[in-house]
Amino acid sequence: MKLLLSTLICFLIGAVAYLTASNIYYNSQNFKTYKARCDEGKASGCTLLGLMYEKGRFGVTQDFAQAAALYRKACDGGDAVGCLGLSSHYLGRNGGKYDEDQAIKLMEKACELNLAEACAGLYAVATSGRARRIE
Repeated sequence: MKLLLSTLICFLIGAVAYLTASNIYYNSQNFKTYKARCDEGKASGCTLLGLMYEKGRFGVTQDFAQAAALYRKACDGGDAVGCLGLSSHYLGRNGGKYDEDQAIKLMEKACELNLAEACAGLYAVATSGRARRIE
C-alpha cells in the first residue's frame, strides 16, 4: 500500500509541476493577475494562485490550506489541473488530510475533463488491485 501511495503521490506531484511549469511565471505582478482572474471566477487563475501558495515564492507566504482551498475552487470551476492538485492534497501531501476515496474522485473528475495525466494515474490505481471500482 505504501509503495502504491508513494508512486501515486510522486506521479501527481510530477504531473501538476509539468502541467503548470510552462504556464506560470512567479512574480508579484502575476500574483495580482492570478488573484484577479480567480476572483472573476476563472478557474485556471485559481489553480495558478494555488500553486503560488503551495510553493511560497515571490512574496507569497507558503500556506497549504489556502492552496487546497484555491485548488478546490479551481476544480469546482472545471479546471482539471486544480482537481489534480487537490487530489494530491487528499493523499496527505503538504499536510492534507488523507482520504483515498476523495483523491480518486478528484482524479476521476480531472480525467473526465480530459487531463491525460489524471487518466494515467487512475489506470495505475485500478491495475494495482488496491482501489475501489473506478468507473
